[in-house]
Amino acid sequence: MRPSAASREAPGFVSTDTATVELPQVGIGSRVHIKYEMRVSKPLPMGINLAEYAELFVPMAIDVSIDVPPSVPLKVGQQGGVAITDTTQNGLRHITAHAEVRGVSYDDEEPHMVSPAQLRPTFFASTFPSYEAIGAWYRDRSAGKAAVTPEIAALAHRIVGGATGRDAARLIYDWVAGNVRYLAVYLGATDDWVPHDAATVLKNGYGDCKDHVVLMQALLAAVGVRSAPALVDWDNRFVPLPIATPDNFNHTIIYLPDFDLFANPTSEYTPFGALDADLSGKLVVVAGDPVAVRQTPAAVPSDNRFAYTAEMSLGADGSLVGTSEATMSRNVEIAERSEFGERDSLDVMMRAELGSTREGGFGHLSITDPRDLDRPFTIRTRWQSPRAVPRDATAFTLPVGPSFAPIGNLWGYLTPNGTRRFPLDLGARDLVSDLAIRLPPGKSLTALPPAVSVTNPVGRYEAHYRLDDPTLIVHRELVFARQVVEPAHFADVEALIYAVLDDQRAILTTTSTAGQ
Repeated sequence: MRPSAASREAPGFVSTDTATVELPQVGIGSRVHIKYEMRVSKPLPMGINLAEYAELFVPMAIDVSIDVPPSVPLKVGQQGGVAITDTTQNGLRHITAHAEVRGVSYDDEEPHMVSPAQLRPTFFASTFPSYEAIGAWYRDRSAGKAAVTPEIAALAHRIVGGATGRDAARLIYDWVAGNVRYLAVYLGATDDWVPHDAATVLKNGYGDCKDHVVLMQALLAAVGVRSAPALVDWDNRFVPLPIATPDNFNHTIIYLPDFDLFANPTSEYTPFGALDADLSGKLVVVAGDPVAVRQTPAAVPSDNRFAYTAEMSLGADGSLVGTSEATMSRNVEIAERSEFGERDSLDVMMRAELGSTREGGFGHLSITDPRDLDRPFTIRTRWQSPRAVPRDATAFTLPVGPSFAPIGNLWGYLTPNGTRRFPLDLGARDLVSDLAIRLPPGKSLTALPPAVSVTNPVGRYEAHYRLDDPTLIVHRELVFARQVVEPAHFADVEALIYAVLDDQRAILTTTSTAGQ
């Protein structure tokens, strides 16, 4: 038995203990049976809330047995095919649950699949009757935590200056996101569900998601902006659990009713009002007065746009010089700001990105400040590729340059047999690439690559080529219209990705201009 360590995802301090049970005779192929009994000797602050599950990729079975007086308002539910019985005998309600997972291994895990928590067989039980009741519980126990002290009022007016309304809210959001460190301190029975008071959070300069929100609430109240905490799941689980239970939620964001806007002040890289994919289209409980059950805005391609523009000049010796600029919508900025903000060396990132292209090369990368949330995030590069194409080549593939597009290796979305068992977390997005490639003197193209246009229920891909002699103009656009794709539509994903891959292999053929 030892004190529990806080998780890497939620650094901090906790008061719980962790027990390790050694089974020295367990080896490969052993079958392990674990049985435990939980006795509740005094009422739990949040009532009874259970989530018992079988791992998705581990052969195992679970059996749950609950005896409870009929007067206890316990709701039960399941996902993934758990068998439940619910009977009353001899004055006791008797509930059983059974699930088995057989013939599986971790080799069955698929690339870019949704969270296993959305799919694994799970039995749920809760004494909360509704989402509204969960929100009311949170609201009531957080009452008074966002009190406006003289110090908080002075800070709020110093932050906003003469700004009012939405501009004032944005300035306060920026300050909280940039000045309060993430650190969780869970020492009491409900510390993981009840925030510390705003004055303490301000004094400490750190807190968890609830603490970020409660401080922002107090600062907003000081300048007359209404707000409420909102409970949500921050993960790639996109289907709510089958019953109202606190296990639906692992994060707190803030809701501003005057602007109908959700914001995530815990993230130092998230602009005001932006939401990443794992917070988009999610069930959310706004713990205000009254409590409201809402949904965050769904992820759509137009809100997740990345636009890459590059100008390149090809030399007669096969060398290439180029410059580029990438801009993006605020939702896309979140991951890009984090990726660049957490790296020590931009030069290393530039070498890696150029190294992933066919032409390779050397160059320089510059970005706007990832932590300046009010300035659009922009990526600019300049580079040279000494051997982009062989000197005397008359045919070569189209160079693209260092785009830093937030898509990764497209092959990683595909499977060897062209099928999937589990939903694909594809990510709604709109990726645009505009290239201008100037040919060297004395060279001209003999033919343009064919245009491409593929549209299906999952999205579309288009590529268009035109010659503005001596410059080749290329426009490419890949749109994924859905955040999550069910296995039945995986063939549509394949069609789009193979269209992109085939187009990327398009060959340019050149000839020498007469007289040269």
